[in-house]
Amino acid sequence: MPKNLKTLFLFNSVLVIFASFLISSSAYANGDNKIGYSILRKAEETRAPWNQMSLIANLITQKNDSQSFESYQVFFKEEVKTLVSFVEPKFEKGNLLLMVRDNLWFYVKATSRPIRITPIQRLSGSVSYGDITRLGWSKDYDIEKFQKKKLSKDITQYEFSLKARSKGATYQRINLYIDTDYRPKKAEVFLLSGKHYKTLTFSKYSQVSGKEINTEIIFIDHLNNNKVSTMNFEKINSEVKIPSRYFIKTALPDLSNAL
Repeated sequence: MPKNLKTLFLFNSVLVIFASFLISSSAYANGDNKIGYSILRKAEETRAPWNQMSLIANLITQKNDSQSFESYQVFFKEEVKTLVSFVEPKFEKGNLLLMVRDNLWFYVKATSRPIRITPIQRLSGSVSYGDITRLGWSKDYDIEKFQKKKLSKDITQYEFSLKARSKGATYQRINLYIDTDYRPKKAEVFLLSGKHYKTLTFSKYSQVSGKEINTEIIFIDHLNNNKVSTMNFEKINSEVKIPSRYFIKTALPDLSNAL
């Protein structure tokens, strides 16, 4: 074989091998992400296991030697619709928070129209609006890294590095830790600047209508003197039939008086 042809043949062979390597690596990564998204969806079922449900969310924030208390009635439907009705303190009763897909509005009672807000804005204490309205990750975030890690002889967990994909995502990045029973254990959330904003610990689970569901989250705000807020969920109702009008922006003034 002439020298030039031999060199060309070797070069083409290297290209073929390199291309095959890239294709197999990509397929392996995509396969990993399919497994990862499957785990995320199973974890989401411990936060919102039904197509629609209602609950009471109580928020307690430690303030030096005292505590503040807020309570909200929350209606979830079809993963992308949430209505939050403020219950306590009494002066906030009638205020409403509405999420429909990537859109979020805050309605103050007796005003003419709702205002658009962002999920990361503060609801109260160490909790953002998105913390109470958006319960999932698989639709809002891309998986950058995913691994199954053995912590000890008897403890293994799934570890995710997530990056915001949708406009409705509350945080830019999340390090999420899920146990092998698909229960979220902890989420470290970050701002666009890369600063570690908050740590969420999913601290309690309970059986409700035959499903295991997360019933308490502890929030630590690292940019606000490590302020601690605890949100617990009670009166979880999986059999409620939620009217479609609860998720219509123009219906909020009427709902403000009715709820």
